[in-house]
Amino acid sequence: MEPIKQTIFGKPNGNCLAACVASIFEVDLEEVPNFGEWKSYWIDELRKYCIEKHNMYPLILQPMTYDGKEKVKYPGYYIASGPAARGLLHSVILFDGKLAHDPHPDNSGIKSVNDLIVFLALDPAGNKEGEES
Repeated sequence: MEPIKQTIFGKPNGNCLAACVASIFEVDLEEVPNFGEWKSYWIDELRKYCIEKHNMYPLILQPMTYDGKEKVKYPGYYIASGPAARGLLHSVILFDGKLAHDPHPDNSGIKSVNDLIVFLALDPAGNKEGEES
């Protein structure tokens, strides 16, 4: 993971999610679509980008909690979204359940987690489509 800061701030087109995706895949921010521009279709654009460019599937999960405490801490890097202290929905990167990177310059993270995006390898063995392993 290579930390990349967002360049567009606030509603409606902030690019914090794009900065998180660029950080995880270690690509330039300019190579990643600004998903904030896609409004309600952002998840379709995120899936398309991740599948076509990285052979990964972004899986959106609700955090599993028990009595307000996180029940499952996912291993590795993943994206978490939730309310920032600034009052906006914001995306950050967690590593093993702890803040690893906030793309916003103030580095204040998020107050709570609304959802998570984990990435699944579409072909972990590296086989080409149609080939037997």
